[in-house]
Amino acid sequence: MNRLIFVFLALMWLMSPVLAEAQSYGAALVVPSVAAGNCPTWNDSINKLSDSGIGCGNGVVAVTDGVHPGSSIIANFGSGHNPSITNNASGIPLLFGRFGFSASSSDIADFEFNRTASYTGGTSGFVNGPVRITDTVSAGGNAFEWGLTSIMDDSRAVGDATEDVAVYGQTKKRNGGGTWALVGELQDMNANPNSPSSTQELDLEVVGTDTHSARVLNDLWGKSWDGNTANITYGMRINTDAHTTVGNGIKYNGAFGTGIDMTGSTYVGDAILLPDGNKIALEGTGTDYLYHTGGVLYYHVGGGNLFSFADSSGAFTANSLQAASGSIILQSGQTVCLNGATCSIKLYWDGSSHVVIANGGTGLLSIDTSGNLSVTKYFSGLSGGTSCSGTPSASFASVNGIVTHC
Repeated sequence: MNRLIFVFLALMWLMSPVLAEAQSYGAALVVPSVAAGNCPTWNDSINKLSDSGIGCGNGVVAVTDGVHPGSSIIANFGSGHNPSITNNASGIPLLFGRFGFSASSSDIADFEFNRTASYTGGTSGFVNGPVRITDTVSAGGNAFEWGLTSIMDDSRAVGDATEDVAVYGQTKKRNGGGTWALVGELQDMNANPNSPSSTQELDLEVVGTDTHSARVLNDLWGKSWDGNTANITYGMRINTDAHTTVGNGIKYNGAFGTGIDMTGSTYVGDAILLPDGNKIALEGTGTDYLYHTGGVLYYHVGGGNLFSFADSSGAFTANSLQAASGSIILQSGQTVCLNGATCSIKLYWDGSSHVVIANGGTGLLSIDTSGNLSVTKYFSGLSGGTSCSGTPSASFASVNGIVTHC
Protein backbone atom coordinates (compact mmCIF):
# COMPACT_ATOMS: atom_id res chain seq x y z
CA MET A 1 0.00 0.00 0.00
CA ASN A 2 2.93 2.38 0.68
CA ARG A 3 4.09 1.71 -2.88
CA LEU A 4 0.60 2.68 -4.16
CA ILE A 5 0.63 5.98 -2.31
CA PHE A 6 4.14 6.72 -3.51
CA VAL A 7 3.26 6.01 -7.14
CA PHE A 8 -0.03 7.89 -6.87
CA LEU A 9 1.87 11.03 -5.87
CA ALA A 10 4.01 10.57 -8.95
CA LEU A 11 0.87 10.23 -11.11
CA MET A 12 -0.57 13.41 -9.62
CA TRP A 13 2.60 15.14 -10.71
CA LEU A 14 2.19 13.68 -14.19
CA MET A 15 -1.18 15.42 -14.45
CA SER A 16 0.50 18.84 -14.30
CA PRO A 17 1.04 20.57 -17.68
CA VAL A 18 4.37 22.09 -16.60
CA LEU A 19 6.64 19.04 -16.71
CA ALA A 20 8.85 20.22 -19.53
CA GLU A 21 11.90 19.48 -17.47
CA ALA A 22 12.69 16.57 -15.18
CA GLN A 23 11.79 17.19 -11.53
CA SER A 24 13.03 15.19 -8.57
CA TYR A 25 11.31 13.67 -5.54
CA GLY A 26 14.18 13.32 -3.11
CA ALA A 27 17.16 11.41 -4.49
CA ALA A 28 15.35 8.29 -5.61
CA LEU A 29 12.69 9.37 -8.13
CA VAL A 30 13.13 11.47 -11.27
CA VAL A 31 9.89 12.06 -13.18
CA PRO A 32 10.26 12.43 -16.98
CA SER A 33 8.26 14.84 -19.10
CA VAL A 34 4.76 13.79 -20.07
CA ALA A 35 4.98 11.94 -23.39
CA ALA A 36 4.12 8.46 -24.57
CA GLY A 37 7.71 7.92 -25.70
CA ASN A 38 8.97 8.41 -22.15
CA CYS A 39 7.28 5.27 -20.79
CA PRO A 40 10.55 3.28 -20.90
CA THR A 41 12.19 5.77 -18.53
CA TRP A 42 9.78 4.64 -15.81
CA ASN A 43 11.63 1.35 -15.82
CA ASP A 44 15.22 2.52 -15.96
CA SER A 45 17.88 2.08 -13.31
CA ILE A 46 17.16 5.47 -11.73
CA ASN A 47 13.41 5.32 -11.16
CA LYS A 48 13.32 1.68 -10.02
CA LEU A 49 9.63 1.29 -10.99
CA SER A 50 10.06 -1.84 -13.05
CA ASP A 51 8.33 -4.15 -10.57
CA SER A 52 5.10 -5.97 -11.43
CA GLY A 53 2.88 -3.16 -10.10
CA ILE A 54 3.66 -0.77 -12.95
CA GLY A 55 2.60 -0.97 -16.56
CA CYS A 56 3.34 1.70 -19.18
CA GLY A 57 2.58 1.88 -22.87
CA ASN A 58 1.07 4.23 -25.45
CA GLY A 59 0.87 7.10 -23.00
CA VAL A 60 -1.04 5.05 -20.39
CA VAL A 61 0.44 4.35 -16.96
CA ALA A 62 -1.31 1.67 -14.88
CA VAL A 63 -0.50 1.18 -11.19
CA THR A 64 -1.59 -1.75 -9.01
CA ASP A 65 -0.75 -2.47 -5.39
CA GLY A 66 -0.15 -6.19 -5.91
CA VAL A 67 -2.79 -7.03 -3.29
CA HIS A 68 -6.15 -6.38 -4.98
CA PRO A 69 -6.28 -8.29 -8.31
CA GLY A 70 -8.01 -6.45 -11.10
CA SER A 71 -7.77 -3.06 -9.40
CA SER A 72 -5.58 -0.32 -10.80
CA ILE A 73 -5.14 3.42 -11.07
CA ILE A 74 -4.70 4.57 -14.67
CA ALA A 75 -3.15 7.85 -15.79
CA ASN A 76 -4.09 8.35 -19.44
CA PHE A 77 -2.12 10.75 -21.64
CA GLY A 78 -2.74 8.97 -24.94
CA SER A 79 -3.90 10.58 -28.15
CA GLY A 80 -7.64 11.39 -28.25
CA HIS A 81 -8.10 11.21 -24.46
CA ASN A 82 -8.55 13.90 -21.85
CA PRO A 83 -5.76 13.77 -19.26
CA SER A 84 -7.24 11.61 -16.51
CA ILE A 85 -6.65 9.47 -13.47
CA THR A 86 -9.08 6.54 -13.38
CA ASN A 87 -9.68 4.07 -10.57
CA ASN A 88 -10.64 0.64 -11.92
CA ALA A 89 -10.95 -0.91 -8.46
CA SER A 90 -14.42 -2.08 -7.40
CA GLY A 91 -15.18 -1.22 -3.78
CA ILE A 92 -11.84 0.56 -3.30
CA PRO A 93 -12.27 4.37 -3.51
CA LEU A 94 -9.68 6.66 -5.02
CA LEU A 95 -8.55 8.69 -2.01
CA PHE A 96 -7.43 12.30 -1.97
CA GLY A 97 -6.12 13.35 1.41
CA ARG A 98 -3.29 14.80 3.44
CA PHE A 99 -2.32 11.55 5.07
CA GLY A 100 0.00 11.91 8.04
CA PHE A 101 -0.29 15.70 8.11
CA SER A 102 -2.32 17.87 10.51
CA ALA A 103 -4.28 20.81 9.10
CA SER A 104 -3.40 24.32 10.28
CA SER A 105 -5.69 27.22 11.15
CA SER A 106 -4.79 29.13 7.96
CA ASP A 107 -4.18 26.54 5.23
CA ILE A 108 -7.59 27.33 3.55
CA ALA A 109 -8.04 23.99 1.77
CA ASP A 110 -6.57 20.55 1.14
CA PHE A 111 -7.61 20.63 -2.52
CA GLU A 112 -8.57 23.61 -4.63
CA PHE A 113 -10.13 23.85 -8.09
CA ASN A 114 -9.65 27.07 -10.05
CA ARG A 115 -11.32 28.06 -13.31
CA THR A 116 -11.19 31.50 -14.97
CA ALA A 117 -14.09 31.92 -17.43
CA SER A 118 -12.76 34.96 -19.29
CA TYR A 119 -14.15 34.00 -22.71
CA THR A 120 -16.86 35.91 -24.57
CA GLY A 121 -19.78 34.46 -26.50
CA GLY A 122 -21.08 30.92 -26.20
CA THR A 123 -24.53 29.32 -26.18
CA SER A 124 -27.10 30.31 -23.54
CA GLY A 125 -28.12 27.20 -21.60
CA PHE A 126 -24.82 25.38 -22.14
CA VAL A 127 -23.35 24.69 -18.68
CA ASN A 128 -19.65 24.89 -17.73
CA GLY A 129 -17.98 24.65 -14.35
CA PRO A 130 -14.81 23.73 -12.44
CA VAL A 131 -16.20 20.40 -11.21
CA ARG A 132 -18.83 18.03 -12.59
CA ILE A 133 -20.01 14.79 -10.98
CA THR A 134 -22.03 12.25 -12.97
CA ASP A 135 -23.59 9.32 -11.11
CA THR A 136 -25.52 6.92 -13.37
CA VAL A 137 -27.76 4.65 -11.29
CA SER A 138 -29.34 1.49 -12.73
CA ALA A 139 -32.46 -0.31 -11.48
CA GLY A 140 -32.14 -3.27 -9.12
CA GLY A 141 -29.78 -1.84 -6.52
CA ASN A 142 -30.72 -1.41 -2.85
CA ALA A 143 -27.83 0.73 -1.61
CA PHE A 144 -28.35 4.51 -1.53
CA GLU A 145 -26.59 6.53 -4.25
CA TRP A 146 -25.74 10.12 -3.28
CA GLY A 147 -24.02 12.14 -5.99
CA LEU A 148 -22.09 14.31 -3.53
CA THR A 149 -21.68 13.65 0.20
CA SER A 150 -20.03 15.98 2.69
CA ILE A 151 -19.72 14.76 6.30
CA MET A 152 -18.40 17.00 9.03
CA ASP A 153 -17.69 15.60 12.52
CA ASP A 154 -17.66 18.73 14.71
CA SER A 155 -16.49 18.78 18.34
CA ARG A 156 -16.01 22.55 18.70
CA ALA A 157 -17.29 24.11 21.94
CA VAL A 158 -19.44 27.21 22.51
CA GLY A 159 -16.39 29.12 23.68
CA ASP A 160 -14.61 28.52 20.38
CA ALA A 161 -17.02 30.98 18.71
CA THR A 162 -16.91 29.19 15.35
CA GLU A 163 -19.46 28.72 12.58
CA ASP A 164 -18.74 25.31 11.01
CA VAL A 165 -20.60 24.39 7.80
CA ALA A 166 -20.71 21.05 5.97
CA VAL A 167 -21.73 22.56 2.60
CA TYR A 168 -21.45 26.26 1.70
CA GLY A 169 -22.08 28.05 -1.58
CA GLN A 170 -21.29 31.72 -2.18
CA THR A 171 -21.72 33.82 -5.31
CA LYS A 172 -20.62 37.43 -5.80
CA LYS A 173 -22.91 39.19 -8.28
CA ARG A 174 -20.94 42.14 -9.69
CA ASN A 175 -23.10 42.91 -12.73
CA GLY A 176 -26.67 42.55 -13.98
CA GLY A 177 -26.68 38.93 -15.15
CA GLY A 178 -28.98 36.32 -13.58
CA THR A 179 -27.18 34.77 -10.60
CA TRP A 180 -27.94 32.02 -8.08
CA ALA A 181 -25.90 30.82 -5.09
CA LEU A 182 -27.50 27.38 -4.86
CA VAL A 183 -29.88 25.41 -7.12
CA GLY A 184 -31.40 21.96 -6.71
CA GLU A 185 -33.42 20.47 -9.56
CA LEU A 186 -35.33 17.19 -9.56
CA GLN A 187 -36.77 16.06 -12.90
CA ASP A 188 -39.56 13.57 -12.16
CA MET A 189 -40.41 11.68 -15.34
CA ASN A 190 -43.07 9.45 -13.70
CA ALA A 191 -46.68 10.32 -14.49
CA ASN A 192 -47.91 9.38 -10.99
CA PRO A 193 -45.06 8.50 -8.59
CA ASN A 194 -45.67 6.41 -5.48
CA SER A 195 -42.26 7.10 -3.89
CA PRO A 196 -40.81 10.43 -2.68
CA SER A 197 -39.98 13.12 -5.25
CA SER A 198 -38.47 15.91 -3.18
CA THR A 199 -36.23 18.72 -4.40
CA GLN A 200 -34.92 19.46 -0.91
CA GLU A 201 -34.99 17.85 2.52
CA LEU A 202 -33.72 19.53 5.67
CA ASP A 203 -33.33 17.34 8.79
CA LEU A 204 -32.49 18.44 12.32
CA GLU A 205 -32.00 15.53 14.75
CA VAL A 206 -31.97 16.67 18.37
CA VAL A 207 -31.80 15.56 21.98
CA GLY A 208 -33.62 17.24 24.87
CA THR A 209 -35.19 20.70 25.15
CA ASP A 210 -34.39 23.99 23.42
CA THR A 211 -34.95 26.67 26.07
CA HIS A 212 -32.49 29.06 24.35
CA SER A 213 -34.30 28.83 20.98
CA ALA A 214 -31.03 27.81 19.31
CA ARG A 215 -32.44 25.17 16.95
CA VAL A 216 -33.78 26.27 13.57
CA LEU A 217 -34.77 23.94 10.72
CA ASN A 218 -34.52 26.61 8.01
CA ASP A 219 -33.03 30.03 8.75
CA LEU A 220 -33.48 32.70 6.05
CA TRP A 221 -31.64 36.03 6.34
CA GLY A 222 -31.83 39.21 4.32
CA LYS A 223 -28.83 41.51 4.90
CA SER A 224 -27.47 44.79 3.59
CA TRP A 225 -24.06 44.16 1.96
CA ASP A 226 -22.73 47.69 2.54
CA GLY A 227 -24.63 48.59 5.71
CA ASN A 228 -26.94 51.06 3.95
CA THR A 229 -30.72 50.84 3.57
CA ALA A 230 -31.65 48.04 1.18
CA ASN A 231 -34.76 46.18 0.01
CA ILE A 232 -35.52 42.55 -0.85
CA THR A 233 -38.87 42.06 -2.59
CA TYR A 234 -39.58 38.44 -1.59
CA GLY A 235 -38.48 36.50 1.48
CA MET A 236 -39.89 33.28 0.02
CA ARG A 237 -41.55 32.80 -3.35
CA ILE A 238 -43.33 29.68 -4.66
CA ASN A 239 -44.03 29.63 -8.41
CA THR A 240 -45.65 27.36 -10.99
CA ASP A 241 -45.77 27.45 -14.76
CA ALA A 242 -49.02 27.66 -16.74
CA HIS A 243 -49.46 23.85 -16.77
CA THR A 244 -48.73 22.97 -13.12
CA THR A 245 -50.79 23.12 -9.91
CA VAL A 246 -49.35 22.77 -6.40
CA GLY A 247 -51.85 20.98 -4.14
CA ASN A 248 -50.73 22.61 -0.88
CA GLY A 249 -48.50 25.69 -0.93
CA ILE A 250 -47.38 25.06 2.68
CA LYS A 251 -48.24 21.88 4.60
CA TYR A 252 -47.62 21.20 8.28
CA ASN A 253 -47.43 17.67 9.72
CA GLY A 254 -46.62 16.86 13.33
CA ALA A 255 -46.75 18.78 16.62
CA PHE A 256 -46.24 22.57 16.83
CA GLY A 257 -46.48 25.19 19.52
CA THR A 258 -47.48 27.96 17.11
CA GLY A 259 -48.16 27.46 13.41
CA ILE A 260 -47.13 30.93 12.20
CA ASP A 261 -45.75 33.58 14.59
CA MET A 262 -45.50 37.08 13.12
CA THR A 263 -45.28 38.98 16.42
CA GLY A 264 -41.58 39.75 16.04
CA SER A 265 -41.95 41.71 12.80
CA THR A 266 -43.47 44.93 11.49
CA TYR A 267 -45.36 45.38 8.21
CA VAL A 268 -45.50 48.49 6.06
CA GLY A 269 -48.21 46.85 3.96
CA ASP A 270 -50.45 43.87 4.77
CA ALA A 271 -49.47 41.05 7.13
CA ILE A 272 -51.63 38.68 5.03
CA LEU A 273 -52.96 39.60 1.57
CA LEU A 274 -55.55 37.49 -0.26
CA PRO A 275 -57.15 38.07 -3.66
CA ASP A 276 -60.88 38.79 -3.66
CA GLY A 277 -63.09 35.70 -3.50
CA ASN A 278 -60.58 33.46 -1.68
CA LYS A 279 -61.46 31.91 1.65
CA ILE A 280 -59.94 31.30 5.07
CA ALA A 281 -61.19 27.94 6.35
CA LEU A 282 -61.75 27.67 10.11
CA GLU A 283 -61.96 23.87 10.47
CA GLY A 284 -60.31 20.86 8.91
CA THR A 285 -62.66 20.17 5.97
CA GLY A 286 -63.04 23.64 4.44
CA THR A 287 -66.81 23.72 5.08
CA ASP A 288 -66.80 26.74 7.42
CA TYR A 289 -64.86 29.72 6.14
CA LEU A 290 -64.57 33.48 5.79
CA TYR A 291 -64.33 35.07 2.36
CA HIS A 292 -64.69 38.50 0.78
CA THR A 293 -66.19 39.24 -2.60
CA GLY A 294 -68.05 42.14 -4.24
CA GLY A 295 -67.48 44.50 -1.33
CA VAL A 296 -68.98 42.14 1.28
CA LEU A 297 -67.31 39.96 3.93
CA TYR A 298 -69.14 36.65 4.43
CA TYR A 299 -69.01 33.86 6.99
CA HIS A 300 -70.07 30.63 5.31
CA VAL A 301 -71.19 27.56 7.28
CA GLY A 302 -72.30 24.29 5.70
CA GLY A 303 -74.70 25.04 2.86
CA GLY A 304 -74.86 28.83 3.00
CA ASN A 305 -73.71 32.16 4.37
CA LEU A 306 -74.43 32.69 8.05
CA PHE A 307 -73.81 36.43 8.17
CA SER A 308 -72.11 39.23 6.25
CA PHE A 309 -70.73 42.76 6.58
CA ALA A 310 -70.93 45.31 3.76
CA ASP A 311 -67.75 47.38 3.19
CA SER A 312 -69.43 50.63 2.22
CA SER A 313 -72.20 50.85 4.83
CA GLY A 314 -71.04 48.41 7.48
CA ALA A 315 -74.48 46.80 7.30
CA PHE A 316 -74.67 43.49 9.13
CA THR A 317 -76.87 40.78 7.58
CA ALA A 318 -77.66 37.48 9.27
CA ASN A 319 -80.23 34.70 9.11
CA SER A 320 -80.89 35.18 12.81
CA LEU A 321 -79.49 37.12 15.74
CA GLN A 322 -79.36 35.64 19.22
CA ALA A 323 -77.59 36.44 22.45
CA ALA A 324 -76.68 33.26 24.30
CA SER A 325 -75.84 35.47 27.27
CA GLY A 326 -75.69 39.20 27.83
CA SER A 327 -77.48 41.62 25.53
CA ILE A 328 -77.73 42.61 21.91
CA ILE A 329 -76.91 46.31 21.99
CA LEU A 330 -77.81 49.00 19.43
CA GLN A 331 -76.67 52.61 19.66
CA SER A 332 -79.39 55.22 20.16
CA GLY A 333 -81.21 56.01 16.91
CA GLN A 334 -80.11 52.79 15.18
CA THR A 335 -82.72 50.67 13.42
CA VAL A 336 -83.88 47.05 13.39
CA CYS A 337 -85.33 46.44 9.90
CA LEU A 338 -88.38 44.19 9.79
CA ASN A 339 -88.94 43.77 6.05
CA GLY A 340 -85.53 43.00 4.55
CA ALA A 341 -83.02 45.21 2.85
CA THR A 342 -85.57 47.91 1.92
CA CYS A 343 -86.01 48.59 5.65
CA SER A 344 -89.25 50.55 5.25
CA ILE A 345 -90.80 48.85 8.29
CA LYS A 346 -88.44 49.35 11.22
CA LEU A 347 -88.06 49.38 14.97
CA TYR A 348 -85.90 51.92 16.73
CA TRP A 349 -85.38 53.99 19.88
CA ASP A 350 -86.01 57.69 19.25
CA GLY A 351 -83.18 58.72 21.54
CA SER A 352 -85.34 60.30 24.25
CA SER A 353 -88.24 58.27 25.58
CA HIS A 354 -89.92 56.09 22.98
CA VAL A 355 -89.51 52.79 21.17
CA VAL A 356 -91.01 53.36 17.73
CA ILE A 357 -92.30 51.14 14.94
CA ALA A 358 -92.42 53.14 11.71
CA ASN A 359 -93.33 52.78 8.06
CA GLY A 360 -90.80 54.87 6.16
CA GLY A 361 -90.64 58.17 8.02
CA THR A 362 -94.09 57.79 9.64
CA GLY A 363 -94.35 56.45 13.15
CA LEU A 364 -97.05 53.78 13.52
CA LEU A 365 -96.63 52.85 17.17
CA SER A 366 -94.57 54.01 20.09
CA ILE A 367 -94.16 52.96 23.70
CA ASP A 368 -92.67 55.35 26.25
CA THR A 369 -90.57 54.41 29.25
CA SER A 370 -93.71 54.35 31.42
CA GLY A 371 -95.41 51.79 29.21
CA ASN A 372 -97.89 54.19 27.59
CA LEU A 373 -98.84 53.10 24.08
CA SER A 374 -99.52 55.54 21.26
CA VAL A 375 -100.75 54.43 17.84
CA THR A 376 -102.20 56.08 14.74
CA LYS A 377 -104.73 53.32 14.07
CA TYR A 378 -106.33 50.64 16.22
CA PHE A 379 -107.60 47.38 14.78
CA SER A 380 -108.42 44.21 16.68
CA GLY A 381 -107.78 41.84 13.84
CA LEU A 382 -110.55 39.63 15.16
CA SER A 383 -114.25 39.36 14.22
CA GLY A 384 -116.42 41.57 16.32
CA GLY A 385 -113.75 44.14 16.84
CA THR A 386 -113.71 47.84 15.99
CA SER A 387 -111.31 49.68 13.67
CA CYS A 388 -110.31 53.20 14.60
CA SER A 389 -108.53 55.64 12.29
CA GLY A 390 -106.82 58.85 13.25
CA THR A 391 -105.62 59.86 16.64
CA PRO A 392 -108.06 58.68 19.34
CA SER A 393 -109.37 61.26 21.77
CA ALA A 394 -109.49 58.80 24.61
CA SER A 395 -107.96 55.49 25.57
CA PHE A 396 -109.36 52.62 23.59
CA ALA A 397 -111.21 49.83 25.38
CA SER A 398 -110.69 46.15 24.78
CA VAL A 399 -112.25 42.92 25.98
CA ASN A 400 -110.21 39.71 25.71
CA GLY A 401 -107.86 41.46 23.29
CA ILE A 402 -110.65 42.84 21.05
CA VAL A 403 -110.97 46.60 20.60
CA THR A 404 -114.56 47.48 21.44
CA HIS A 405 -114.54 51.25 20.86
CA CYS A 406 -112.17 54.14 20.17
